[in-house]
Amino acid sequence: MWWELQRRHTTRTAGGPADYTPGVLNVTWDPAGLGTGVQTTSAARRKGHTWYLDAITDEQDRTLRVPLRFLGPGRYRAEIYRDAADTGWHDNPLPIDVETTTVRPSTVLTLRLVAGGGTAIRFRPAQH
Repeated sequence: MWWELQRRHTTRTAGGPADYTPGVLNVTWDPAGLGTGVQTTSAARRKGHTWYLDAITDEQDRTLRVPLRFLGPGRYRAEIYRDAADTGWHDNPLPIDVETTTVRPSTVLTLRLVAGGGTAIRFRPAQH
């Protein structure tokens, strides 16, 4: 999912599919696992000090609350790639929103997943 959202975003903003960074997921994963439900799946993975979180849903809009306890101590910059509010898996599958915010392990994110969509987040230690 991370690669797909990253590819969709850069394809639309950078001019073409050759402009994405294929090495983003060329990592050895250290899993933290968040959970799988009947309607949703979410997972967190780590490479070094960088964490990745993906969440997807079925054909229904969903809201997930995700505690970030898996992050180590300190502050992190979260790069959030999510389907835009007007995204629809049948008629408008490409729009995404990108947001950057600062989080801590005590943060609980509320992720609004559109039907058939999801969210991908990269967490990197914040520079002081």
